[in-house]
Amino acid sequence: MKKIWIAGLPEETLCYQNALRHLGLEWTAALALPDGLPERAGEPLYREIGADLARSATEGYEGLILPGGDDVDPALFGEAVNGSRGIDRALDLAQLTICGLFVKAGKPVLGICKGCQVLNVFFGGSVIQDLPSHDRHQYDNVRKQGMAHGSAIDPGNFLYDIYGPELLINSYHHQACGRLGAGLHAVQYSDDLVIEAILHERLPVIGLQWHPEKISFEERDRSLHGGLAGDPAALAEIADGARVFEYFSKM
Repeated sequence: MKKIWIAGLPEETLCYQNALRHLGLEWTAALALPDGLPERAGEPLYREIGADLARSATEGYEGLILPGGDDVDPALFGEAVNGSRGIDRALDLAQLTICGLFVKAGKPVLGICKGCQVLNVFFGGSVIQDLPSHDRHQYDNVRKQGMAHGSAIDPGNFLYDIYGPELLINSYHHQACGRLGAGLHAVQYSDDLVIEAILHERLPVIGLQWHPEKISFEERDRSLHGGLAGDPAALAEIADGARVFEYFSKM
């Protein structure tokens, strides 16, 4: 049975755990870092991880999920705060370092929402700190609902193969990938041209700005009946997020 590392706390990653459970996968949700990491000024140098450490730290795991959450510290992509919220640099560095372990080990990585942005920052990209169209994308704290909108998928990748050229997706973010990091390319865009998915040109690395775990299995019913803004009949056409996890489990 495959085992997946979720780079987050157990109590904050229940939807991801649920999706993996349905697929018969095991998991560990943790942010603990291994000994032996290169450091500078007490912070891990996540791009300078050696192959031996990467192999030993990821032994027993077949892949990594970088979950959603608050915003990446803009200093990590060379900017001052300009709309970012809920910054936790220690958390960001832990997630970037765990990402580095799996990338260096050549194992699959799936980044979701914030996790997509963490991937982009790891490879040297940037984050749009507050989208001009954030009202169409971010969680509504008053109504306690996410958003839903259309998207387009470029041909020639697994998303197109399993979903086709157009896809209704869910949305809980006010940020998105800006300048793409080395080796990354965008393959899915919202109907207002926000990047919704990125892939690495040669590594088993996937980033999704939307949340497949919230529209998978029993979580899907919760989203369609009160968790997302919109008519349930129209929302019934939303993507089946389980397909993403099924693909990831076979990478």
